[in-house]
Amino acid sequence: MKKLNATISLMIAGTMLLASCSATNDQSNTPADLIKGAYVQNLINLPQVDGEVISSYHVSPEGQLVAYDYQLKHTYTSTDDGANWTQSDGPIKALTDSQYVNQLAPDTKGGLYLVMQDINYEDGQSNISLMYADSAGETSPVDIPELNQALSHGSDTYINRIASLSADRLLLSYSYSAAVGTEDQSTAASGASVSYSDGDVNYYDLTAVFDPGTGQKIYELTDFGGTFAVNASHLFSYDYENGLKASDLQTGQEDTTVSYAFPGDGGANCMAATDDGMIFALVDKDIYKLLPDGSNELLLSGDGYSFGRQTAYVDSLSLLPDSSLLMTYSSGIIDPNDNGTRLLQLMYDAEASIDPAKALKIWGLNDNETVRDAVIDYRREHPDSEVSFDVALNWDGSVTQEDAVKTLNNLILTGDGPDVLLLDGLTVQNYAERGLLLDLSEKLDLTDLLSPVAAASQSGKAVYWVPARFKTPIIAALSQTDLDLVTDSASLLEQVQAAPAATGIDYETSDDPFASLSWEERAALGFADFDELFSFIWNTSAPQLLTDQGLDESVLQQMLTAFKTINDRCGDMTKEDYQGYALGYGGSFSTQTITGSAAALMTQRTRYALTLLDSIAAFEGLSTQAEPVYKLYPGIAQGTWLPVGVVGISAASKVQDLALDLVKALLSAEVQAGFTEGIPVTQQGVAGQVSTIDQYYKKQYNDILTYLNEHPDEQTPDVQTYLDQLPQGFSYDIAPLLDAMQQPLFSDQVVYDKVESVARAFCQGQQSLQAASTQLQQDLRSYLAEQE
Repeated sequence: MKKLNATISLMIAGTMLLASCSATNDQSNTPADLIKGAYVQNLINLPQVDGEVISSYHVSPEGQLVAYDYQLKHTYTSTDDGANWTQSDGPIKALTDSQYVNQLAPDTKGGLYLVMQDINYEDGQSNISLMYADSAGETSPVDIPELNQALSHGSDTYINRIASLSADRLLLSYSYSAAVGTEDQSTAASGASVSYSDGDVNYYDLTAVFDPGTGQKIYELTDFGGTFAVNASHLFSYDYENGLKASDLQTGQEDTTVSYAFPGDGGANCMAATDDGMIFALVDKDIYKLLPDGSNELLLSGDGYSFGRQTAYVDSLSLLPDSSLLMTYSSGIIDPNDNGTRLLQLMYDAEASIDPAKALKIWGLNDNETVRDAVIDYRREHPDSEVSFDVALNWDGSVTQEDAVKTLNNLILTGDGPDVLLLDGLTVQNYAERGLLLDLSEKLDLTDLLSPVAAASQSGKAVYWVPARFKTPIIAALSQTDLDLVTDSASLLEQVQAAPAATGIDYETSDDPFASLSWEERAALGFADFDELFSFIWNTSAPQLLTDQGLDESVLQQMLTAFKTINDRCGDMTKEDYQGYALGYGGSFSTQTITGSAAALMTQRTRYALTLLDSIAAFEGLSTQAEPVYKLYPGIAQGTWLPVGVVGISAASKVQDLALDLVKALLSAEVQAGFTEGIPVTQQGVAGQVSTIDQYYKKQYNDILTYLNEHPDEQTPDVQTYLDQLPQGFSYDIAPLLDAMQQPLFSDQVVYDKVESVARAFCQGQQSLQAASTQLQQDLRSYLAEQE
């Protein structure tokens, strides 16, 4: 796996040419010299069609871009990279109202292979068929005897993947099931493998290449991971365990004369191949060029491009006739008017240049998606600026927070520090007081910041940092009466102690195991694990824990008492076998998460929830599912909130103007309105997200109403109950939470880890309250002294 502490280059340095490109790159290190040659992106505009979802794209043999609406009623073609689209009739002449196509694969003759499904089918019979539509739109079945045999086993047959590899080669991957002892032995022996068996039924998988004209199976792909590419002579298939294999396209015989290798221990997400054997592979978020001799070269790093957004998912990679790369990806940004799919063209421009004097370095303990979005926005304005983002902490934990901070401080002292500091997990005020951060008050227009964010960012008249996002710790309850009972941390503990201990969930006897419990019989709180509990209590206490005089022991003891009281009533979450409760909820917005505590409240397992609201979507999402009331949690430290993606500019940066442009991009309406973890910090960002969510909910609600009007027989009481619970727009007012936000929490990650370790030991009974307090005083003394 690629180590995150490696500096990630966001633009190309050196010779990075496609096969058809040639240029001479002068890579002198003198600032006056430019590095020539870079990839530029062209975000292709998709056809705008009212009421239709554009769902499929491909490149025709003539190099045209071709797109289809969901029901294949229309075909859209573009000969100028999406600048203009021409609409024509769909590719199929006969498609009934009950039929739809869930997969299609274009061939070299202008036709389409189609996986068709029919919602009107008899019980026990498969509703799937493999069809071919010629260039005139006439359809006919594709006769593959082995597939037909699998389809005869009934409705458990699925076609997982189809792809036309050449005029006489069709890749087909499918699954089916058969009762043990009844499966046809010839089918089982022909290459279908049992992927799963429950003792009564075997579930089979088969991937093979067929001749669609004769239906004959030419060869099997026994190690098919779903990632493949094809050129005129070879089929390249990638499997995580077996790596990349090149096979003769006609015979399936493995070609042992070539050897392809990925960088490090990475693997391909998707691939494209040229006829001379060059492979372009997406590895994580980067695109590499692989050669048959085993060498590889970083072509471009996705962090500087739209598809590199952390929530983006790349679906396919292909080559256009001009040797540029075409990529389809899901953006991760919710747009009520489309399905989120984007087309991106990546073109090599030999005349584009990078100016080494404009190199911009970003450093952070951890990654941040909003900052990544800002980098993409920044690079549109500064295409000649190389950007690097050094993420200090590894996935494997081999670099500690203390070591990372020491390394950063040494870099700053030697004058080789970053230009932009991502200050999450650092003692922000300490860096400002030491004169290491640039005052932004007269360099940035901060009038659009939300008022509590603007007030917290100011130190006197100076502004040394701004956050990209923020989170709010709330307490939620299903009734205003219960919510009013909690006025501070002590009153919450009273409710926890008065309520029964948390019980396990048994779904064996009921879908709603808490339905029979009276409100007084329910636990007060629930959490997924001790980490979730600790994180919340820390976030609402830490500002009072560390003062100018050092560690406040009385606050520490209050915190430790709260941890142990809640931990004991929730079932001792420090145990490895603790069965906590967490709800995985993807929702309609990628950043909307429901914690274990919130999930316990929403299922009415508990009377309260302590959770962090980390997106505007969560306001409406939480309330529409359980209708709770909530407020900023009145913890030991009143009115705390969490800045996220806190950025500051180094006072020693030689490219302060460029660093300022990055911060401006971070606060831009476009970046702030995008959906990443946390709530926007600007008024325009909040308004943009609210508008998107409002449109989404309205469209979702109206679409259901339209469907029910067209199908009145489905307007059952259960459907009406579901409809009544759906939001008809965004209605939550976030002003009360903003008004209650008083002080930001800058959580030093090293201090956090030390306190968490002591709290866990205390809850497990390994230390007394006084012993835990004394140990923490000792553990923190030397570390805090180093920070002065």
